[in-house]
Amino acid sequence: MRKTLSLRAELALDAARHLFLVGRYTLLLSSSNVAQGEGGLEHGLDYDDRNFTQHVLEAGVLTRLW
Repeated sequence: MRKTLSLRAELALDAARHLFLVGRYTLLLSSSNVAQGEGGLEHGLDYDDRNFTQHVLEAGVLTRLW
């Protein structure tokens, strides 16, 4: 099972709103019950116990030409 949460924010850096500072946060939660016994057909191709949490922070500058 995988679940993802993503948040994004933009801040205009000029009055004409052509230049923006952009920030984004993504959280990925992955869990596998392979290690908990027989997974049956549902986990037939899940060869690894993939339990993890991943946090990603991104920042950038966005330019819009219109």
